[in-house]
Amino acid sequence: MTIASGWALPTRSKACATERQRKEGEQHMAYEILTVAIAALAAVAIVTMAALRGWQGYLALRMQEIGHTDSRPGEGMPAARIELADLKERVRQLEAIAAGVEL
Repeated sequence: MTIASGWALPTRSKACATERQRKEGEQHMAYEILTVAIAALAAVAIVTMAALRGWQGYLALRMQEIGHTDSRPGEGMPAARIELADLKERVRQLEAIAAGVEL
């Protein structure tokens, strides 16, 4: 470029301009990668916290089920009632054998 007085303004060469544009592009891309990485890390943290809260709730439920006792015998989990009935039947059979009664 020239000005009316006849001297030329310094101009940048295309190589210098493209080098600067390349560096700016790389820096912009680095910020994009950093943003995506931070977003992914935040997503993993949120999913992990939700899973942990669910696991703690499940464990609390299981502890409540295990610690649950009924005040009246015979009421409770069906497996316990079946086992209790089976034990009573065995006791009756043993008493019958001890008394000499044929079943």
